[in-house]
Amino acid sequence: MNTILVYPDLAYSELQRPAPPYSVLFIADALQRAGVEVSVFDLRYDSAEAVVRAVTTYAPDYVGLSVMTGPQIRSALTVAAAIRKAAPATRLVWGGIHPTILPAETLRHPYVDLVIRGDGEQAYRQLVQGMAWPRIPGLAFFHNERICDNGLAPPTKMTSVSVPWDLVDARRYVVRGRTSIVTSRGCPYRCAFCYNAMLCQPWRGWTIQQCMTEFDRLVAFGAKDLLFFDDAFFTDYARVRNLLPYFRREGLLWTAELRVDQLSQTLAREIHEAGCQRLFFGAESGSPRMLRLLNKRITVSQLLRSAVITRDAGIRADYSWMVGIPTETPVDRHATIAAIKRMAQLNPAAEFAIKIYTPYPGTPLYRLALNERQRMPDSLTGWSRLSRFEAPASLPGARQLETLALTSAIIGREVMQAMAGPPGAFLQTLARFRWRYEAFGLPFESVAYHAITSFLERRQAGRLAKARFSGARPFAPSRLEETFAR
Repeated sequence: MNTILVYPDLAYSELQRPAPPYSVLFIADALQRAGVEVSVFDLRYDSAEAVVRAVTTYAPDYVGLSVMTGPQIRSALTVAAAIRKAAPATRLVWGGIHPTILPAETLRHPYVDLVIRGDGEQAYRQLVQGMAWPRIPGLAFFHNERICDNGLAPPTKMTSVSVPWDLVDARRYVVRGRTSIVTSRGCPYRCAFCYNAMLCQPWRGWTIQQCMTEFDRLVAFGAKDLLFFDDAFFTDYARVRNLLPYFRREGLLWTAELRVDQLSQTLAREIHEAGCQRLFFGAESGSPRMLRLLNKRITVSQLLRSAVITRDAGIRADYSWMVGIPTETPVDRHATIAAIKRMAQLNPAAEFAIKIYTPYPGTPLYRLALNERQRMPDSLTGWSRLSRFEAPASLPGARQLETLALTSAIIGREVMQAMAGPPGAFLQTLARFRWRYEAFGLPFESVAYHAITSFLERRQAGRLAKARFSGARPFAPSRLEETFAR
């Protein structure tokens, strides 16, 4: 075994549709094409003990971990601690969006040896094959107590990779006929809050034939309903249009994300007839001022129009919104709530969720957030605590924003409206009251949410403490980071 790739666990992953770990699978495919033997572990299914056993058995020079900002960092640190204890000579390579954004801060943690910034297919292959570190684009590392950063790795051409299903149990990612797929990377738009605005990488996707080949493989595993995880699936609509006959022929249902300014009655009719059941829209705000600040390049009237078009076409619409945006005022927030209520009148079947804005370093909106005196995490464990329902304590009205986000989760999604028993009925009644009168003070839900998540984290820590991990101790965040801070 030349190397091992690990996809760490996600928060509450057992409650979500299990998306295949494409970030490590595409890297694994590039490695296999180069003759490198690789093993993939998905910690949503595989145990950390299994990873450690593989590391101690095969003694690879490098183990790669793909990590997103948020709770996935905790899982990555736990398995990294186990690997470090069992195999001190194995170097731990962190990639993914969080190390890409914050390479220096990530490297300062004792369980991180190297960072790959941007697409990892080429950089990780060159690393494993023995290329000198200073020559590898995308690699960041310590040298003579200083950080050497080789910049972003070049974008991977999607036409050069496929999914190596032989490395995982593909059928476990198909639940009741549903699964997820990624057919492209990049986005031509530059929303001020999005990591794509920092990376500035072009959109690139599989060819039509590659898409159909991968879809055929998923169908063979039992897939009947596809969720496209592409950042901008409809960027090349000629490609989408040429896939529609395939969807009709195979009887596949599917869901994707679309910008409201790309939606038309003709497009909605075409894709619905070809099996599109749901569209996700990044609405973000009902305030024109906030939309301009976010560089969304859409209007409130386009948002309202999308509700009508999806209603008439019979497509389920699902909108994502944000609060806690830098310089946002109560007037802006009211405009967002008013827009959501108006869209519900136009399309009663439309669903929505309100998230708390997360400032990503390197994005255009980040410096504005700093100017607003919003304090950012300064460690890996600090970033691991970020959640769509948790607001930084430095954000004005943090608990009220959390209550608003939790309220939207309760009343905005059909699946949450079936909460059973007296607690569910109470939360539904309270949420409807809050939503109707925009009364988000006395944040009972926020306090309860923090208490429940703290309990779950303590329970998870207890389970980890009982795990053997080949003798390794579970990650103890504050003590380790204080001890090893550079």
